[in-house]
Amino acid sequence: MTLNVVEARSSRDLRSFALTLGYTDELLADEFPVWLPGRIIRPDLVGFGSQPFNMNTATLVAQAVPEGDKAKRDLFNVAETLSAPAAVTLTEESLDVWWLGTGANEPSKLGTVLRNELCTSSFATSPAGRSLAPHALLQAKRGTVQPSLFPLDIRWIEQSRGHTENRLENLVTRSVVVAHDMLAGIGQSLPDRELARLVLAAFTLCFMQDRFNLSVGSSEWSVYLQTVHPHLYSWMSQLKAHERMVLADTINDLSSTVNLAALDPALLSGVYERSLVTDEERSGLGIVYTPADLARRMLANLPIEELPPDERRVLDPTCGSGTLLLAAHDRLRDLVSARVGEEERHRWLVGHLTGWDKDPFAVEVARLCLTINALPDGNGWHVEQADAFEQKVPDAERPTIIVGNPPWKAQRTGPTGSRLDLASMFLDWSLSALAPEGMLGMLLPGGWLTSDYSARSRRRVREDCEVLEVWRLPERTFRHGEAAPAILLAKKTKRVKRLYHIERRVIHRESLARLYMQGVADSTTLVQTTAAPGEKADREAAFVARPLTGRVSSSRWPEYLGDVARLRSGPTRHRGAQRGSGDYLLADSLSRTRYFSLVRRESCSPVRWPEDFDAKSSGNPDDYSAQKLLLTGKMRPDNPWSSRVRVDLLGVIPTDAYIMVIPQREQLPSNISVSDAISALTAICGSTFASAWIDERRSTRNIPPALFRDLPLPTGWFELAPLGRRLVQAAGDIDRLTLLVAEVDASIATLYGLDDIELDALRARYAGIVAPEGVVRFRDPPSTTAATPTVDALCTYGAVLDMTPSDIRLWAPGLTSDEGDAVPLPPRFPGSLLYAGADFSVRSDLDDLRHAEFQLHASAWKSPLLTVVDETGDYEAGEEEASGGFDDDTAVDLGPLTLSDADLNDDNLEPPSQ
Repeated sequence: MTLNVVEARSSRDLRSFALTLGYTDELLADEFPVWLPGRIIRPDLVGFGSQPFNMNTATLVAQAVPEGDKAKRDLFNVAETLSAPAAVTLTEESLDVWWLGTGANEPSKLGTVLRNELCTSSFATSPAGRSLAPHALLQAKRGTVQPSLFPLDIRWIEQSRGHTENRLENLVTRSVVVAHDMLAGIGQSLPDRELARLVLAAFTLCFMQDRFNLSVGSSEWSVYLQTVHPHLYSWMSQLKAHERMVLADTINDLSSTVNLAALDPALLSGVYERSLVTDEERSGLGIVYTPADLARRMLANLPIEELPPDERRVLDPTCGSGTLLLAAHDRLRDLVSARVGEEERHRWLVGHLTGWDKDPFAVEVARLCLTINALPDGNGWHVEQADAFEQKVPDAERPTIIVGNPPWKAQRTGPTGSRLDLASMFLDWSLSALAPEGMLGMLLPGGWLTSDYSARSRRRVREDCEVLEVWRLPERTFRHGEAAPAILLAKKTKRVKRLYHIERRVIHRESLARLYMQGVADSTTLVQTTAAPGEKADREAAFVARPLTGRVSSSRWPEYLGDVARLRSGPTRHRGAQRGSGDYLLADSLSRTRYFSLVRRESCSPVRWPEDFDAKSSGNPDDYSAQKLLLTGKMRPDNPWSSRVRVDLLGVIPTDAYIMVIPQREQLPSNISVSDAISALTAICGSTFASAWIDERRSTRNIPPALFRDLPLPTGWFELAPLGRRLVQAAGDIDRLTLLVAEVDASIATLYGLDDIELDALRARYAGIVAPEGVVRFRDPPSTTAATPTVDALCTYGAVLDMTPSDIRLWAPGLTSDEGDAVPLPPRFPGSLLYAGADFSVRSDLDDLRHAEFQLHASAWKSPLLTVVDETGDYEAGEEEASGGFDDDTAVDLGPLTLSDADLNDDNLEPPSQ
């Protein structure tokens, strides 16, 4: 055979095998270009789960390989770059199927088919082959299901995407530097923003060229773009000769070294955020940029399906470079019937997405990203430079969906003299602008959940909205931001039917990928935010969950810490105060002192009191000379070990980073000395329970003394004094401390009456996290791979019957009893379904509701990705996939466009009476 004949036969065999797995010709691309470091590789075949073809939808790569490992290794690198979990290699004798999704150093071989048996092989109908169907792999990439026989590690997908992001970011940075040097070489220069605009234009041009195989010379690109995308590139008509030279040279350089066909458009938005905005600009504007995967998860958890199709109007009043708008675009697009043509769908989406931002360059990038995301019909987006506070939205045009990541800046003074942060002001504006029954998704500073200055804003949310979900995320969620964020998902309504919301909390930063892809957090808890009929409303009801200490908090106790001790923060020292003189000791080196230990003179410096301190914080000198506990008053909010203890018998002044706990002799029983009280309180405040008490009541770094002041003291608390003394004596001895803290926690559990459920929750919260004394008190940290339904899972429907603060009663035929079962809140359960009578679709293996996937009933039915399994185990397409659209009887006429929302009332599925 000639080489061309061999290649044609290999290509035919690979395509035939892919077709047996369920791919169609519309989901396969021959020689799809993939950019690897230093080169571009075009594998024989790439399979995708859906359009558009890019790294988000790639599921399988295939290549005819000669004997040897290099070609095979190249193919595996291509699969990793596309985060395609499956690969196929073809040799003269056989076809091998590989799985890369475990993240292991070497792929796993799933099976081998002899080449002369390709037409008769049963591999495609085996459990392994069925898991490689395009819809199954795409759902696995999105975290919806797991393959039946082999896991897909979400960290592998995150790392694959991260590698591409880093290479793109480095390439943009290099291009900017090269362009700057090029101009300097001819005695020219451009402002940073203008130079960045040219470089981004060059990247956009290359993206379009690579995606659509356009053949336009670098000198003709500006004319082409002004003709095809005038709303984006009219500024090119004003380019000077040296600017046109920079554009052309950058295009030529990129065209010769990279291919961006597989690029996720959201990456370009991210590159702007990370590469082209300085730290000074971020700080000055109070900007923290939204990760693309977080934006997608926010939009996925908003129940947009509850809105009629023609009323789904999205506004991002602080859109930045468009990350949330891109996620909203894709969310709305996926709800449009497959029967609607691309041009009509695009025209409808353009009319239902609006973005504003004060930064003109960010606005330009947002338009650009929306354009390339919607190519070839990418024009016309309503993204404008505007200050939301100066905009008045007519009632007829009020958005029904507002999403946003507003600036986080220092507090301003409100109209009544109260403190307001800028994020709360944007939230208030959004609530006013949002149409009744509209959806709200806001990314806020974590302190909004508990701080005094946001109390008014929280009250308004509670009064105007049903809270659906609250997410507490760790510090460094953002690449250029330390603050811990919170997510608020709510529905503006006066017709309250949801009395509870869901708190999803991510403690471990490595768990973020699991939340983004699977919707699973480290902890998922029911929180009651609305009083039931007949109950008195609590205006200060917590937005954060208290599953570990809530029962203790609601019980009556004989004493509280504030009853037996005075608590106050340490004073603030003058910046210009000199060290080395004075009659008082300042404990300014406590960070080098072990927890549970005594404060030593060598960790202190002489100071003058009150001369060296701010007048407002100088306080009572008797507090400083007293024997006391010193508790850490500043702690990262994502670290649940919030109570850290040292003992001061010297009488020192702590810094303002510490809280003094000063036992009051007159408040103690006559037979209890101050020394005994300090020892007993050392054990209590050093316990895991005390850390949980504080952790469940704060979402900022600062820990106010009031949180410790309200810590209940059980009857007989002073009997813990011997344990407390032993803790101090063992400070620094890890082996002794390990045994002692276990004894302390056991005694605390008995005194507070913690039940098995509370103890299990306590252990789970702190599992694998190093405690203040330097040991891990509880082993077995939460798994980084959350169990998800397999592709063979049962798909059925069900209903919510009722709920309590501890569980939810669900009914689903085949998964629960006929009367329904009360179960702990499943981690993937959506907050939008938290009301009696809510119906849902559920995908679950056997009776495992804990790891089931739940969706709004109509949303699940409409999804083209939903695949059900009939009694024979064969796949059946979802309604849209089978028919190409929805029932015309339920169509909503939108003029030039028809959308459908089906009414799913299955007469054979009736939940029991409530």
